[in-house]
Amino acid sequence: MNDYEQVLPGRNIWKKVSRWLFMTVERLAVAAAVFFPTVLIVNYAYPYNVGCLGLLFGLLMAVLYVYLILPAPSNPNALIYKELLTAIMNSITNKSQPATDIVALTEQPQISMARKEK
Repeated sequence: MNDYEQVLPGRNIWKKVSRWLFMTVERLAVAAAVFFPTVLIVNYAYPYNVGCLGLLFGLLMAVLYVYLILPAPSNPNALIYKELLTAIMNSITNKSQPATDIVALTEQPQISMARKEK
């Protein structure tokens, strides 16, 4: 039996990712945040017959959900929705740099348009 003061690496049960489709509580919360408004909108817009447009809307919301739970490119331990919310909040608080300003994130070389004279 191990001593209770000795901690084995990799045994943190609070950080353990579930084995079934990597469904963490955070991803399930995003699923609920996408699913419930989708159901309410479809029930409000199509109260008697969902039809093709309602199914298309539901499919697009499912694609949005899959996109939101993908790992973020800047931090693989975070999800895309966090990166989107951070960018939106930064664009609201900092008006001089919008969220879609890629030039500010990537340094561009200066290209001179003047012709070289021989």
